Amino acid sequence: MPYGLVLNLIPRSLLSQSNLKSNLSGRHLHALFLELVNSVDLELAIHLHQ
Repeated sequence: MPYGLVLNLIPRSLLSQSNLKSNLSGRHLHALFLELVNSVDLELAIHLHQ
């Protein structure tokens, strides 16, 4: 069972400073994480979201 996870994310296009702050908030990163988990294990994603 992994204890940590490192995601190296590369944007498909350049982000301006204003977009960078609004699009990479904690909520967006949390949603991305849950979406990645959901693609592998739906029940776990639902459990983590609660």
